[in-house]
Amino acid sequence: MKKISFFALLLSVLFVAGCTLNSTKTSTDEVYTGTQGIVMSFIAQNPPSEIFEGSPMSVLIDYSNKGASEIKSGKLYLTGYDSTYLFGSSSKVENLNGLNGKSLLNPVGEEKIAEFVSGSVNKPDDIDRFSQKLKLTACYEYETHASAQVCIDPDPFGIREGKKTCTVSAITLSGGQGAPVGVTSIDERIAGNRIQFKIFFKNLGSGEVYNVGKGTDNCFSSLDYSDLDQVTVVGARFSRKTLSCEPSKVRLVNNEGYVICYGNIETTGDEYLTTLNVDLKYNYRDSIIRSVDILDVPGGPSSSTGSSSSSSGDTDCASKGCCVSDKGGNCKDPCNSNTCSGGTCIAGYCSGGTSRVCCVGGGSSSETQTCGELCGKYNGHSTGDDWCRCLGTGGSCPAGFISRGTSSDGCSPCCAKA
Repeated sequence: MKKISFFALLLSVLFVAGCTLNSTKTSTDEVYTGTQGIVMSFIAQNPPSEIFEGSPMSVLIDYSNKGASEIKSGKLYLTGYDSTYLFGSSSKVENLNGLNGKSLLNPVGEEKIAEFVSGSVNKPDDIDRFSQKLKLTACYEYETHASAQVCIDPDPFGIREGKKTCTVSAITLSGGQGAPVGVTSIDERIAGNRIQFKIFFKNLGSGEVYNVGKGTDNCFSSLDYSDLDQVTVVGARFSRKTLSCEPSKVRLVNNEGYVICYGNIETTGDEYLTTLNVDLKYNYRDSIIRSVDILDVPGGPSSSTGSSSSSSGDTDCASKGCCVSDKGGNCKDPCNSNTCSGGTCIAGYCSGGTSRVCCVGGGSSSETQTCGELCGKYNGHSTGDDWCRCLGTGGSCPAGFISRGTSSDGCSPCCAKA
């Protein structure tokens, strides 16, 4: 009894295992099903939605070929950003050549990951938040191989007696053929020894079809309106008979188009079922977008004020186009029109053009002239001179200076040597 139970259990396990294995098999019909080609996505938090200025940024892309054709020519482009602040001037491109599609051995298609790295992200100095769009564009050559059962009947109107094995009728196809462009329906007509198929197809994917002759280089920016919506009809055939198809290039209207393929049949014999095969070729372009905001470093100087402060020893002032004072002043941004009229920076005040560090004046600590008046009247004096500072956008006078109020030439405040 124990032996019988053991063998019964063993047979049961084998039966269940066999059922499980059979349920995971992929048929040829399943391979040539679907409406996708290249499918891509930004991996979560790569890049993040917000990143601080000065931080490195990594963009990780997951992409795969979910269709039934191998990618013979294709590229993946990352664009849409200001290269002054992200990535620099070098192009961000990933080659798609050789990426395999679905097959009986790999029913999900080949999948890969691409990485684009920006060493340090930056932003303009006058804003706290800098928004950028990262656009990922896939451009690739693709093919559609569609097949459908059709009836070849030398006597389609039933003059001959007897039951028919098939009848000529319109055929509807759904679910795609493992490609973004799919054959959707076929109308068949027979007259004497002539047979004609009107084959309808449609862009079933989320992207754009364009002329295969344009290639895939720089397709994100190099296409004209006339390049779009073009499908090349490679050919059609049944029972090893090649059909003539017109036109060979079809322009889609509202994502739809058709081609007429025709040939000869025998006028004798019985009707029969056979397979009509249709081959299409085209280039395809699809894009996805991710938003990224570059923020000020927490606790750092706010770039929204339009100025940055540092000590007189700030060696980065020159690169920022600022002026430095060793007379108690700070690093200042380049000036606007609020400079002291006639004033010239002297030793201790360096100028990178116009400057808010503006004047030298003579007189006493009780001098009440404005900065512009002081500069115009006393500039050039040396021993015993009082120094004057003009702050064009407000603020506090530096150490050793007192406010003289608002000057007639726009300095606010006007600071004089105490």
